[in-house]
Amino acid sequence: MTPDLLRHIEDMYGRTTDAVAAIDDGMRVRSWNEAMTDLTEMSRNDVIGVSLHDLFPRLWGTPADRALSAALRGEHLKVDQPFFAASTPVLANDAEWFVAPLSSRGKIRGCVVVARSRKRAARLGREIFEVEQRFRAMADSSPVLLWMSGSDSLCTFFNQTWLTFSGRTMEEELGVGWTEGIHPEDFQHCMNTYMRAFSARRPFEMEYRLRRHDGEYRWLLDHGTPRFSEGAFIGFIGSCIDITDRRRAEHATRAVAKELELATSHMEQLLYAASHDLHEPIRMVTNFLELLRRRAGPSLDETSLRYIEFAREGGSRMASLVEGLLAFSRTRSGTSTFEDVDTRRVVDVVIQDLACAITENDARIDVEELPVIKGDPALLRSLFHNLLGNAIKFRSDEGPKIRVAAHRHANEWLFSVHDNGIGFRQEDATRVFEMFRRLNPRAERPGNGIGLALAREIVHRHKGEIWARSELGRGATFSFTLADEKP
Repeated sequence: MTPDLLRHIEDMYGRTTDAVAAIDDGMRVRSWNEAMTDLTEMSRNDVIGVSLHDLFPRLWGTPADRALSAALRGEHLKVDQPFFAASTPVLANDAEWFVAPLSSRGKIRGCVVVARSRKRAARLGREIFEVEQRFRAMADSSPVLLWMSGSDSLCTFFNQTWLTFSGRTMEEELGVGWTEGIHPEDFQHCMNTYMRAFSARRPFEMEYRLRRHDGEYRWLLDHGTPRFSEGAFIGFIGSCIDITDRRRAEHATRAVAKELELATSHMEQLLYAASHDLHEPIRMVTNFLELLRRRAGPSLDETSLRYIEFAREGGSRMASLVEGLLAFSRTRSGTSTFEDVDTRRVVDVVIQDLACAITENDARIDVEELPVIKGDPALLRSLFHNLLGNAIKFRSDEGPKIRVAAHRHANEWLFSVHDNGIGFRQEDATRVFEMFRRLNPRAERPGNGIGLALAREIVHRHKGEIWARSELGRGATFSFTLADEKP
């Protein structure tokens, strides 16, 4: 028996439930599958290469022996008693067997013996039936729509949930009948997706509209998976869920988001226009108040002068507020110019801008090595100006000590600005970034409550995040990330 012929037998019968053995022309066993081991209670290692007459001495002269010899002469037979009948009569009574010649290149090389246990076949049939019944019971109780197709792409099963949804019978849906319920606009896309996946034997997912029993078309999400049995493709199994309500909710959410975006844009335009229009009148008021104080000051009593000072300070605060609002509006609505930015040079320029405040407060700023990143130079300068300015402003009794650092984290840079100032409660760490939010009275620490809101907007403009950690009396650390997009 040639090796090619033996491999062919192993491939064909290796995993079958029938008991199969291949016998060469010298009556020696050349192949012996697991089912034959189960039926005869003789292992493959014990029988390969051994003569059947040595394995079953009582085989000589029996009808089975004559059937094997006939097969080696080219005959196909069905025999009442298998070759092991004389040795194991109990097992033999449960089996029926077939014998056929094996030929290669026009010459008979041996024979193949197929033995089938009647009880085993009946038991397997019952098990298959029970498994099928359990599957159908589970499928029919499933809340999702289930379907199955065969290797010819035609649908062979729909669960009760599907049939209830469609209002049609199993007979009406089988084959391609179910496609009658697909929305005309989705039909071609649905069929193309299914057939491409079917041809490639790969999973697929698609959305389409299917007519419900009341005539309404509902959106379904259909997920199909190929099925294989012993390596052979036998079709697809799929499940569908109704996503109509989800799609409506998503559509409504997108509509609301678009309206919100439009409203935000209008609000930003209004904010910019109002801030811009207020800027000049406020400047004029403060200038004329200063002019009044200078010219009429000698003739005014102390109370009048105090009133003028109150009005002038209020105007200055209003001017600062308007400047902050303009900066915030420009940051949100303006077009950023991203380029290579040396953040160390940006921080050095900011330190020069804050030279007077640094000197007045005896502040010390330590700057570690900082990276070159892609960003908007003007916005980054404003970001560091706000963070360093706040670190000086919210100083403790001790002279301000500030440290600026950065290190790479994944695909971004993590910056930190740490100070030894008065700090704040950690539960306020989110509130400090809110517009107009102040944690300290204006009399103690001047400001308009816009700086950190502006800082957050700048970081977000650079696709980063900003957060703070602090403790009252123990300083604060403001950290933020900037993308590392340097070529």
